[in-house]
Amino acid sequence: MMKVKFVIFICISLLSSCVSKEKQVLKHSQDSTELLTLKSSAYELFNSKKYLEAKKQLTLILAIDSTDGEVFYKRGFCNAKISKCIDSTKDFQNAIKYDYRIDDAYFNIGINYERQMVFTKAFYYYQKALEINPNHTKARIFTEYVRGLQDMPGNTLN
Repeated sequence: MMKVKFVIFICISLLSSCVSKEKQVLKHSQDSTELLTLKSSAYELFNSKKYLEAKKQLTLILAIDSTDGEVFYKRGFCNAKISKCIDSTKDFQNAIKYDYRIDDAYFNIGINYERQMVFTKAFYYYQKALEINPNHTKARIFTEYVRGLQDMPGNTLN
C-alpha cells in the first residue's frame, strides 16, 4: 500500500511539473506573439516617420526584450528626431552593446553631440565610426566639417 501511494505521489508530481512547463511555454508563445505584433506596429510607425508614436511602441518592446539592438537603434533614432539627444545617445550606446549597426550608432552619437555643440565628443564618435567602417561617407564628411570648426575663434578639438 505504501508503494502505491508513493507511485501516485510521483505521478502527480510529474504531471504537475509538466503542466507548469506547458504554462511557461504558452506564456513564452504569447510573449513572442505580442512582441511580433508590437514590432510590426512600431516599425510601421517608424517607417511612416511618426517618431513619437514609434518611440512609445519601441519602449513597450524593450520592456519585453531588453536585448534587442535593432529596437534600441530605432528608438535612438526616434529620440533624436524629437530632440531628445541624451536619451538618443543612451539608446545608440545600447545598440552598440548588442552589436547592431555599430558604425552608424557611433555616427549618430556624434550627431547628437554636434547638435549639443560638444564638438570634441562629436569628432571622437565620428572617428569611432570611421575606425569601424573607413568607407562611412557621412562620418568622413562630418569629421571634416567638425575639424573645420576648430579654425573658428574659441573652438578647439584638443
